[in-house]
Amino acid sequence: MRPLPNLVLHLPGTARQFIVSGIGGAPDDRYRPAEFSARDALPGAELLKRLTEAVTQAKAAIAAAS
Repeated sequence: MRPLPNLVLHLPGTARQFIVSGIGGAPDDRYRPAEFSARDALPGAELLKRLTEAVTQAKAAIAAAS
């Protein structure tokens, strides 16, 4: 069972799609099915890096919103 790594791939995609793209106006290039079908193991540090980058981008989009 691998739901947690796939969920951690899904969370940055969601943040980017709804906040960075939806609020911030960045292009939405998300391919959601890949987040759930990924089978390659990623190190925890890489998963954390992706999530941290998405949160940083989301915070910037919210801060810049009028």
